[in-house]
Amino acid sequence: MASHMTLLDSLRALADPTRVRIMRLLASMELAVGELAQVLGQSQPRVSRHVKILCDAGLSERRKEGGWVFLRSALGESGAGPNATLAPALAALLAAAEQGDPAFARQCAEDRQHLEAI
Repeated sequence: MASHMTLLDSLRALADPTRVRIMRLLASMELAVGELAQVLGQSQPRVSRHVKILCDAGLSERRKEGGWVFLRSALGESGAGPNATLAPALAALLAAAEQGDPAFARQCAEDRQHLEAI
């Protein structure tokens, strides 16, 4: 788990549409990898690969509980650490992307509807 995110690492991690979708889902709640796989319609190993990239970049955090792996966004944290400035800026960027791109907004709304159904 990365403790310090850099802008380039973050942007590389967010260069994939699936990872951006994952980050928008994690913006509202902690989710299990299996839940993400169901919502995204992708295999658990594939989603786990995306999650590893997000965690390595310091954008999300992983927590094991028994056989389950839960994820949460690392962008909502406030504080005085090395991520204190970059994290809120990236969270705002992701929210603005959803607001400013109608197709992406539709995709995010569909993802949230799928999540409510499971």
